[in-house]
Amino acid sequence: MELEPVDLGKLALPLHLMETIPPDVIANIVAKDKTIVFSPHRKKHDVMRRIMRMKYRYSVQSLGKVFHFCFFSPTDTTSNGAVRKITLEDFQRVKDKLRMLTRFIIVDKRWPLEVSVEVTPIIERAPSENNSLVDVANMLSRVLADELRIGAWCGISSTPVLAKMACEASRNQPPLRPAALASGGILSLKHYDLPTHESLKEFLADVPLSDIPVLGKAQVELLKSVYGIRKCGDISAQEDRMGFSLAPATMDFFLSIAYGAIRLENEIGITLRQKGTRCKAAQIRRESQYGRIVSEEQFINTVLTIFDSVHKDLLLHDFVTGRVSIDTRRTVPRVFWVTEEYEEITPRTNNREILRETTLRLAKRFAPRRTKEFLDVYIVSIHFSEIRTWDEEYGGASITHGKIRRRRRSGKKFPSGGPGEKDKVGLKNSLMQWDEPIMPRGITVVM
Repeated sequence: MELEPVDLGKLALPLHLMETIPPDVIANIVAKDKTIVFSPHRKKHDVMRRIMRMKYRYSVQSLGKVFHFCFFSPTDTTSNGAVRKITLEDFQRVKDKLRMLTRFIIVDKRWPLEVSVEVTPIIERAPSENNSLVDVANMLSRVLADELRIGAWCGISSTPVLAKMACEASRNQPPLRPAALASGGILSLKHYDLPTHESLKEFLADVPLSDIPVLGKAQVELLKSVYGIRKCGDISAQEDRMGFSLAPATMDFFLSIAYGAIRLENEIGITLRQKGTRCKAAQIRRESQYGRIVSEEQFINTVLTIFDSVHKDLLLHDFVTGRVSIDTRRTVPRVFWVTEEYEEITPRTNNREILRETTLRLAKRFAPRRTKEFLDVYIVSIHFSEIRTWDEEYGGASITHGKIRRRRRSGKKFPSGGPGEKDKVGLKNSLMQWDEPIMPRGITVVM
């Protein structure tokens, strides 16, 4: 076997985000794939452990009840008699109405006039009226027809991506309500009933890659040409090869498709419950190898990259924040120096645009100081504090995320006594114990 040189920089590219993948990048992956037989045992073990962690993360994600809608205008048709898509103004009216029913609304830029809705809060709010998904579909159909005069195709499943696939399948079905073509409402409906992770994997096993809406043509061609994969079920059979020759983020993306755990960028809250990302330490060098000072634009881009990670953690736990701060520190042996820029936010929010603008102002305010106060290497991180859950802030729930933290008792022994004394000590300890929830901390990235 003739081996070719491998460019490690090309292997680290986020291939799952690229619209086109150059031929030299594909050739580089093929060259890396050929070297798997010569890889050390430790490398193979690390790949297997990484894949097992990905699978475990998929298995603990709870599945929701998601409706996906593709809208049309019943009063506007083309010359052939087909319905037209709705306008941006109509789509905004639909979103405003749906937000009155539930705040778990997901919109993706790849299909800008479609929306996914998590209906669990609707069922919980009125269980007697909406005790099944059919009841919820009938209620939403009445809202679209009577109040908005808009028609829709509808798909139902456990995640937004699968609901989107069900919605596309509903277009090929006979109309559920033919009158919806003229009056509005749900025209046809398709339900993929997949309540467990095992059913998700079995359902997707025979689905062609081209039917997955989040997979581009470049990604489908990559899996087909390099690994011979044509169906989603073939991904799990080639997971070892893919984990060895693809970047971790790209591998995570492809493997999540095989297990039905693929998530949209804006998906939050009730359909995405998993353990939050741990804090990571990273360093930024004030000067590069050739002595050039890191530019202000480069610094701000790094801060915004950190913001994306921390904001996902905030949405992941369904938190709102009242304070944003940039924490920058320089660490050398026996020296710890901290500088900080922060802004208070009233009322608390998790709105991406508001928090991003605040973070950008803090970064621009701090940028001139970094070349004066930091000599060589420093660490930058973003923190969201004054945290509460959405229900505590807006739903009137009891506050459990206060600032008081339990102190650890070490080296102190309670006096021995009779059974009565032991009961008192146990009661006292149970009253003092408090399990603080996992809160999003600062996340940093290497520049």
